[in-house]
Amino acid sequence: MGLKSTSRLMWAWAAALLLVVTVLYVPLVREQLAVSGDFHYHTEQAQLFLEGGMDAVRVSHFLYFLPIALLAQLTGLPLGEAAVLVGTGYYALTALVVWGVLLAALGNKATWWQHALIFGTAVLFTSVSPLALSPFSSREVLLWQGYFSPSSHHNPTTTAVRPFTVLTLMAGLLVFGHVPQSQRARVLQGLGVALLVAASIAAKPNWMLVFLPALVAYALWHIVRKQPVRVWLLVFAFVLPTLAMLFWQYTFMFGKGFTTSNVIAPFKVMLYYTLSYRLLALALLGSLAFPLATLLLYPRWLRASQLWLLSWLTLAVSLAQAYLLAQEERFFGDGNWTWGAHLAVFALFVVATALLIRETRQHPPQTRAAHARLVLVLGVLVAHCVVGVAWYLANIICPVGKLCA
Repeated sequence: MGLKSTSRLMWAWAAALLLVVTVLYVPLVREQLAVSGDFHYHTEQAQLFLEGGMDAVRVSHFLYFLPIALLAQLTGLPLGEAAVLVGTGYYALTALVVWGVLLAALGNKATWWQHALIFGTAVLFTSVSPLALSPFSSREVLLWQGYFSPSSHHNPTTTAVRPFTVLTLMAGLLVFGHVPQSQRARVLQGLGVALLVAASIAAKPNWMLVFLPALVAYALWHIVRKQPVRVWLLVFAFVLPTLAMLFWQYTFMFGKGFTTSNVIAPFKVMLYYTLSYRLLALALLGSLAFPLATLLLYPRWLRASQLWLLSWLTLAVSLAQAYLLAQEERFFGDGNWTWGAHLAVFALFVVATALLIRETRQHPPQTRAAHARLVLVLGVLVAHCVVGVAWYLANIICPVGKLCA
């Protein structure tokens, strides 16, 4: 197949992916907008922005409400319809990012059915969920009771930041990679990464709050072992943009009179809804069943893949924040220090799937044990996706916050 034909085929797959995700998520976002306090709150911020600019809004991460306001202003759409389109657009962007990462892992000379499998996986990953017992009868369990869900349909800013988690995670590898020869290429690369980091924080700061400490720790480990690290890229593309954005967000909220203290309060937030350490442990296993299965059955990945190791370091930081940190007691129910773990689990799912695809392409299973290992890991992933489909249907039929018969 020629280069032009391949390019057209990829564009066709991408267009089909956008169409499918749009059809699936317009009704879900519309339903969430009707019942979810978070969706209503951020749509209200869009209205406040149109009336008085940033001085009028009450939230500092603007990459959800600002596109709503601009779309409504430019097209004349009602704010509710603009919110539906923007929310659906972030689901579509997530699917495109996942599809691109998995496509890169698949490599050249892929068959039609392999492309179709990647396509379906990208769609399913927009709603992939923990292994909870019953999404229909216990939907609150998926949200609060100890689980860290790769998808959180009720929280629009978490949906908005998800595509940036994977992109910034992969960009982090540039810190340990090849240095472009020309100064112009180095500058453009640094600016591109810095903008990506800033956009991630503008969508929701929680991801960079867990990823940056992991990235810095990994870089320090490289330095101790006398391995190459692009310190300038780490500092100017990751550390400084993160600190600058967080400082601006803090001063913005402080200037509006929003003050809260952050404290070390081990398990206080996680036990606010889950009254048992045993249930917390089970929920963690249910959240991480697929990544844990790949970690146990493919142990050499930790030595062979920097991306895999960095993903687990990020998860470790996120779990430490979720289990140990809290805002003051009146905000325990919001669980604002837990969102980084939800995002880290999503990134881990994507990376694990990409590595599994690359593993089977480069080293096809030859023995019965290798086949059994692959089937087991895929079976766990399919179980997560099945629960995700049920979770999606539950949010269409009777989303959290809606009284259903």
